[in-house]
Amino acid sequence: MINLRYHIVSLTAVFLALAIGVLLGGTYLDKYTVDQLDQSITNAERQIRETRAENDRLRGGLADAEARNKALIGGGTNSLFADNLTDVPVLVVAAEGVDENSRRSLVQALNASGAEFRGTLTVTGRVALDDQQAEALADELDLPSAKPARVSASLVERFAKALTLAGEPVSPADVPGDTASSTTVPAGTTQPGTEPATPPVTAAPDSPSTVPPGAEPPTTTVPEPLVPAEQPAVVTAMIDSGLLAFEAPADEQVSGPLLTSKGYRYVFLGGTVITAPETDFMVPVLRQMATQGTVPVVVASAQPAREGDDTLVARVRTDVELSRLVSTVDNLDWFNGIVSSVLALDEMGVGTRGHYGEGRGAAAPIPSGT
Repeated sequence: MINLRYHIVSLTAVFLALAIGVLLGGTYLDKYTVDQLDQSITNAERQIRETRAENDRLRGGLADAEARNKALIGGGTNSLFADNLTDVPVLVVAAEGVDENSRRSLVQALNASGAEFRGTLTVTGRVALDDQQAEALADELDLPSAKPARVSASLVERFAKALTLAGEPVSPADVPGDTASSTTVPAGTTQPGTEPATPPVTAAPDSPSTVPPGAEPPTTTVPEPLVPAEQPAVVTAMIDSGLLAFEAPADEQVSGPLLTSKGYRYVFLGGTVITAPETDFMVPVLRQMATQGTVPVVVASAQPAREGDDTLVARVRTDVELSRLVSTVDNLDWFNGIVSSVLALDEMGVGTRGHYGEGRGAAAPIPSGT
């Protein structure tokens, strides 16, 4: 029979063994491990302090740079851009969700440049038409089909045509590498690069001449594209249906009709990451404009959060045809991006296009001047 003394001896042996194990283990850790752990902790704490100090320095530098950027935008635009775009009508076409600070800074610079800023048209997510919207727009615009895809294509075509007609230059050609313009030419001749509407008729030798001897031959005027006297119906319909949101210039209580005169230039504003309004509407509009005539457009956006992100600017720069006809700016959130946008609009008056900024595809930080 096991008695109480046996239990006491057994328990004592167990606890004694545990104590010896703890003592030996603790002595081993003190010698080989604890010192290493302490050193590692010390090194980590030092690295954390250094990293925090570096982060504080970088944050301070960024804050200083942003303060200088705001000061330049606020004060530099008034003197730098004086009279660059005097009496030039400029319309901003922006994707929904673009950087609002960049847009406001651009508008401030446009006003300082003397441009006739006509407002901002924002392309909303509603451009992805449902059946009900498509049917309503088809009725309003008298379109042949009410299918959403067909209606969307018609909106792109008509909106692009409205921009193109209003974008026709007032004076000679705003087409890169082209100097053709609508001019008055002698009867029986044509403008360079065009075919005569009808072949010239040679009078018979005995037929009487209607031109007195020594007088200049009569002239015929080559017809120019007609700009509508009223705001294009497609613009009105898209605003009324919420596909476009219009913001008038701040100094105008009631904005006049859009796109009713020649000489317009445009800024297409994209986001830091491309969105549906840009892929579904703005890019197709640019491509449609490229097939119709001049494309007096600067495409601009703030710098993307990550290098390589797809943007409206990147789409234009990688498109062989658009990259030749459209200027781009990839850093609108900084002062030099604002400078580039205004100067790029200005140099369109002599048919120059370029790609400016710091991202992939930029040819120069800013335009060299006109």
